[in-house]
This record gives sequence, structure tokens and C-alpha cells, in this order.
Amino acid sequence: MEYDDKKHKNSLFFSFLQGKKTDVEEKTVKSSSFTRSNKWVDAVVGVKQYQEFTALLSQLIVIDLYIETTNYVKQINKIFLENGYASWAEEGRKTEEKLLNMSSHFKEGEVLMMDASLKAHLIDQLVQTKPLESFYVTEEKLVETSGDVHELLSAVKDDVKKGNRASFKLFQQLEEKFEQFTAQMQQDQHDQMEEAVQSVKKDYDKLQQLLLEMFDQVDVIYQACTKLNDEVMCNEVAKVINKGLLLLEEHGIEEIKVEGELIDGKTMISLGNVPREKYAPHLEKYEVYSVQQRGFRRKDTKEIIRKATVITVD
Repeated sequence: MEYDDKKHKNSLFFSFLQGKKTDVEEKTVKSSSFTRSNKWVDAVVGVKQYQEFTALLSQLIVIDLYIETTNYVKQINKIFLENGYASWAEEGRKTEEKLLNMSSHFKEGEVLMMDASLKAHLIDQLVQTKPLESFYVTEEKLVETSGDVHELLSAVKDDVKKGNRASFKLFQQLEEKFEQFTAQMQQDQHDQMEEAVQSVKKDYDKLQQLLLEMFDQVDVIYQACTKLNDEVMCNEVAKVINKGLLLLEEHGIEEIKVEGELIDGKTMISLGNVPREKYAPHLEKYEVYSVQQRGFRRKDTKEIIRKATVITVD
């Protein structure tokens, strides 16, 4: 399918491709006091390139998440149909509509078109972005966006060129590097760069939340399935859920394993308890009986993203 620029004219990245200035860029241009040289460009250009690259990357990540999660739902629907649960397959189709709505409205006030033609166009634009320039932080001092930053940018481009999923783990690493640069800048440039970095950080947090919410939509189907007296079918659905958990790990997010563990307020929220003798005599008092919503944390730092919501035994 050929890319249709009219169809996608509301996309965020389109403003960059057409040369329109963002609010941050407008403010930076008006207040910049730096003198440009032939060899180096100032922070105005650095901020613009940074925003352009991350805007493209965030949209590509959203499309990839939508494609992956809807594929999981389709696999589950097939399992339901093969096992005679046609009404459940219909619920699966409703879930696909929810995923589409969540993804296409990722950017407030905009509608992103979730299709292969936009993805191909985004990849093409991302690969063709120019190397990030080095830029001034004071009249005498330069920030060089070389070394590990260029490696990060190259890693993103190489991944998408190879057809791999765009990772917001790399997105986050890029944001962290620019936070380091911001700390070195003189005050007027610092404030402008900080605004840009915080905007990208907000996008990262939204991407992370979107991934968890999309996974939850699929996991809800599995949780309902476990209440059916059909162990064989539920085991097949569980295999699809495990693919989703692996996708989360690829993005640097891991599940907090809590089932059968003692309640711990650092990683869990208890919704209540059930009588141990009646429901789970094999468990000890205050151990987790069931998980109502999975908890997650960052794989590298173990920072809690969301606590697990659980039922315990008394």
C-alpha cells in the first residue's frame, strides 16, 4: 500500500517533515544569544534534531505495539473458535477495537493512522534523519553528541532497517543522555532544553503506560478464560500471554512474580482475602492466593512501575 500524505496529515511527525516550528523551537530561536560558527551549531539546532528524531520514534513504537497486541488477540480468537467458543471470539474483536482506539489517540488532539503504509513511511524518515550535530553549551564549551549517543541513534536506525521492533528502552536511554547535556548548559539554554527533554520524558512515560494498558486488555481475556472448565484451551491462551510478557521484557519491563508469596506492600496492593482452609489450605497465612492485575518493574533498575493487585488468604 502506498503512503498517503493526506490521510496522515494530522500526524505529529508531519510538522517536522514540513519544517514547521514546535513551541519549544519557537522560544529557542527568539531567545538564543549564541553566535553560530562554521564548525558547530548551537543548541537551537540540537533541540530541533532531538525532537524530530524522538517524534518519529514514538509514533513508530505505538504502531509496533498496536500490531503486536492485536496479533495476540487474533491468535486467542482463533483458539476460541477452534474450541467452540464463538461468543468469546466476538469479545476478542471488541478488544481489537479498544486497542485501535488506545493507539490512534496516543497523542492528545491527534489521530494516528495504524496501518502498514504509515509504518513504512516512518521507518524511511527515521533512517534518513541526519546525524545529531554537536552544539554549544556556553560560549567557550561544547557538548559533543558523539560516542555513546551516536551509537544509540545508530542502534535505533539499524533495528528499524532490519525490520525489528522499535524499542522504547533505547528511547529512554536517549532521553537520559540529553538530561545529562541539559545539566551542563548555561541558564537560558538550560531552561529551553529542559522543556524539550521533559516533553520527551512525558512521551516515554505515556508509551510505557500504553504498553501496560494494551497488555492488560489481552490479559483480561486470559483471566476470564481461567474461570472456564477447559484447562487445555486455557493453556493454549496462556502461551499467547507469555509472548506478551516476552514483548514487555524486550522493552525493559518485567513482571513482578507474586503468586504464592507473602504479601509485601512494596510490590503489592491487597484487595482482600479468602478463607485459607476453604480455598487454599496449601498456602500459609497472608500468602497471595490470586493476582487480579499483574505488577511490573523496570528490568534494569528494578524500579516499580506498577504494583501487583492481589487477593491473599487469611
